[in-house]
Amino acid sequence: MIHKPQVYFGAGDRQMEAFLDREAFRRSLMYGVLFHGDQVIPDIYLYISTLLAELVESDPSGCAFLGTCVRNGAVIPAFRRDTKGSFRENLDDIQREGIQGVHTRAADIANKLQEAVRGRRLQYLVWPTQPFSVGYKATVERVFLASNTPPGATQLEQFWESTGEFRAAVVGDTEHDTLGGFRRGDLYNSVARYVSAGSGPVHDIRAVWQGIEDQQMAGSVRRILKWLNYCYHYNQGRMFALRPALASLDPLDTDFALLLAQLDAGPGSAPIFQQCFQFPSVDALLTVDADRIFEIRDSDYGADYFEALSAWQHAPSEDAAQVLLDKLDRYTSRLRGLYLEHGRSVVNWEWFLRAIIPGGKSRWGSVAKETGIEVSKELAGSVIPGVGLTSLVGKLAAATYESLPSSAQAALGPALGIGRRVRIDVERKTTRTGEEGIGEVPRDASFE
Repeated sequence: MIHKPQVYFGAGDRQMEAFLDREAFRRSLMYGVLFHGDQVIPDIYLYISTLLAELVESDPSGCAFLGTCVRNGAVIPAFRRDTKGSFRENLDDIQREGIQGVHTRAADIANKLQEAVRGRRLQYLVWPTQPFSVGYKATVERVFLASNTPPGATQLEQFWESTGEFRAAVVGDTEHDTLGGFRRGDLYNSVARYVSAGSGPVHDIRAVWQGIEDQQMAGSVRRILKWLNYCYHYNQGRMFALRPALASLDPLDTDFALLLAQLDAGPGSAPIFQQCFQFPSVDALLTVDADRIFEIRDSDYGADYFEALSAWQHAPSEDAAQVLLDKLDRYTSRLRGLYLEHGRSVVNWEWFLRAIIPGGKSRWGSVAKETGIEVSKELAGSVIPGVGLTSLVGKLAAATYESLPSSAQAALGPALGIGRRVRIDVERKTTRTGEEGIGEVPRDASFE
């Protein structure tokens, strides 16, 4: 069985629930497992996330899928000490440490996860010994105090100019912990003090911006808090030697995420390939027995895809990007066929899933921004729910994935290149798009 990438599952973070709803959480889990790789979840997220608790307690098909993921090593808990695979002992450790925010359903979550792996050896990680807070401080300072924004990131440049004093105050006024690092909660508190939203500890970040009458300031506060979360996920993912996946991005977020990507590699220029296909919605896929889904994930279709993904991540190039999209086509076509053969009928089961794959080190953030501009033109006066971006930040390049309902086809088809492979060249100041000669138009599949 081919090795699959291990990815930090940031959508399980309780403080991301201000930016994720139930459906976005389920998409992040399912499409993350199917297309990003094995999802590593820090132990505290298991007992603090209300969205995960809701999935386990109120979503039988979602709970069954999660259990199958844990049993098959596609969801990997990261325990703070080696409990020999015991969720119950892990929860006891967390409760002894007095960590705030653990909900009353935590014991039930631990028991159900333990039951899911009965008779199997649980695949798990143990937290590294180096302190997280020191690396987090370095990440926040390097990104939030950066003087230069990525080339072409006009929206971020404007935001950077308007929030310079704000960002400097938050970083400068936050006290160091005993190791000389930053705790995320202390940064939250600094944001609240700056906007006079209170002097006590922040437990729910939504409370910081909800009372601000100035909508522009409220939006800036919301954005800064969200980006502190991204820095947290990026840093903790790197500490675990994982590829961080950032959830719920919009075009401005992708510009910021590029700053994170540039911590590992400087900006570059390369062609970027986009492809958008039809694929079953999460509701549709969850009507298929989870074991059948994993049969496809572990089949030659899945193995070829993850092998191509690994090859692209280690050496991004035009050829590697093309091979990745070709293997993605075969893999997702098989998954779509699985739903049509074994799934139950679901209204509006077709979604469009788009992959944006750089052919090398690239200004990937500008692609999402430029696409967002085109989408906003197409959607003037319209409301299309469900659009969401995630980005997988690699060492040499970062890919952006988007999902949207099929009802958006008429409005978004021309802007997103639905039904064809599109090459975008970013070497020049003007963006040129054109169809690649790829023969028959692919019909099924992609990332979220």
